[in-house]
Amino acid sequence: MSSKVFTRVVGIGLVGLVALSGAATAWASPVTTKVLISRKTLKPGLTLVHSRITVRGVFGAQEVYKLAWKIGNPHVSLHSSLLGPYDGGTTWITDHVISHLASSGGPPGLVAAMTGDYSIYKSWSPTRSVTSGILVQNRRVFRFGTGSLAVGYKPGGRFVFGHPIVRPMKLDFAGGTSATVGAFNPSAWTLASAIRSDQVAVYTRTGQTVTVPAGAIGVALDSDALATELRGRQAGFTNVNGVNKPESVVAFRMTEPTAERRPVSMPIAAPGTCAQNVCQPGESVAVPAGGVVALARTDTVNHVAADGLEAGAQSGTPAVDTAIDDAGWGNVTDIAGGKPMLVDAGHAIARRPDSVDPWQWDCGGGCWRPALVRSGGSAWMILIGGKNGFGLTMPKFATVLATMGATDAIGFDNNNSAELWRPGHRPITGYGYERLLPTATSLSYRG
Repeated sequence: MSSKVFTRVVGIGLVGLVALSGAATAWASPVTTKVLISRKTLKPGLTLVHSRITVRGVFGAQEVYKLAWKIGNPHVSLHSSLLGPYDGGTTWITDHVISHLASSGGPPGLVAAMTGDYSIYKSWSPTRSVTSGILVQNRRVFRFGTGSLAVGYKPGGRFVFGHPIVRPMKLDFAGGTSATVGAFNPSAWTLASAIRSDQVAVYTRTGQTVTVPAGAIGVALDSDALATELRGRQAGFTNVNGVNKPESVVAFRMTEPTAERRPVSMPIAAPGTCAQNVCQPGESVAVPAGGVVALARTDTVNHVAADGLEAGAQSGTPAVDTAIDDAGWGNVTDIAGGKPMLVDAGHAIARRPDSVDPWQWDCGGGCWRPALVRSGGSAWMILIGGKNGFGLTMPKFATVLATMGATDAIGFDNNNSAELWRPGHRPITGYGYERLLPTATSLSYRG
């Protein structure tokens, strides 16, 4: 099977004109008319509105599907949903149609799903792809990304835009050395193969008894920082403040260029089952409620992590320092890449960003477009397009969203990838068929 990167093939539908029915009402520029087709309450505080509009300079009517909710609604949550199995070795996702979420991969209480991040084909049989940007689901990292534009999903239907980067969590020691997390909950007899000398193994199961094996030491930390941060696996990371050799890391935090760093001090407990704060081989320590146990090796030439834990335990206030997700990203559960910001602080984009290629910008004259929108205290999933796949250029789409009241909006994959689906209903698309895709942005309602 070839691993060659394939560019996603897209098509342009025929331009069609949809006749407007009902009384058309004037709407602010660039929208010239608007007709309400239907309005449905799907759940309390969650509505789906279908309108038909005409847009100045655009040939044919445009269908508008807007799923709206109040930001902060405790029953609503957004998710990055994988449509098929994930291969951790390649980060490839087996593509499926969006309605596949009805039987596999959808979150509990699934109400609707919309197009996800742009993606790139990696194989044809089966069809598998990778997302263009970062991908996180339920605090698990599936694709690390490179700091491109993304949206982070929070509880209550909230979300944050930015350029997040996933970085390894580090335990910072006196003297400028540091350690990473190499394993979660490994068995004692595999510790030597699970972590390097500048790493720790972290045990997270409250009440679990951990017996320190030969060639190691352990400490109990009264902090859940190492247990609640992002999980994943990144091979080949080099800790320049450790042994400066490639290693696999499994714990991460989110950083964002415009957000404030959040340092945390993790107190070292004094368990009664160990003679000192640092537990020695043969001693046992229970994982404290709201905390973790960390083991480090002493059977290596260098003892970066072990020496750092020892020094922290002997300080006036026994503790180990680290940093957690940057400010504003701490309660993000899922992250999806997108491009670009269509509306920023009420202003529609006017110039093509470097991240958007010319075809995405105009689709040969216009195509179906999805977006996630913040409008004051409300939020929308929105899909706009016309007959036979014809629709709007990206700048025209952005202008329409701003006219509708969008404060901020981000775009996702468009044209024949643009879909909005609800369980039990046929997907809304520009071409009448579902496309094979790796991810979707889904919305659930619980309670």
